[in-house]
Amino acid sequence: MSTVCLLPFADDFVLVIKADTNKSLVEDTQSAITQFSSWCSENELAISTEKTNYILFSKIVRSPKITWNGYKINRVKSFKYLGIHVDDRLNWLEHINKQ
Repeated sequence: MSTVCLLPFADDFVLVIKADTNKSLVEDTQSAITQFSSWCSENELAISTEKTNYILFSKIVRSPKITWNGYKINRVKSFKYLGIHVDDRLNWLEHINKQ
């Protein structure tokens, strides 16, 4: 069973997606992106695909291919959101090192 959650804050947003398989992860992610992209268009908002990345909290070795309107979204090992550095191992080391 998959779960999709959108976490917006000011001009940033995070899509959190939980899936049981790599296939459902890609399908659910692409579906969420399509829906969110449509909403952005209807509300005259633009998404910076150059700043868009994804992080994978999983033991999956091969990165799933995620796209936004044909633009390949890059996988990152860590990112900063609301002042907190989050890494793909979900520990505090990245955050502490950046402080």
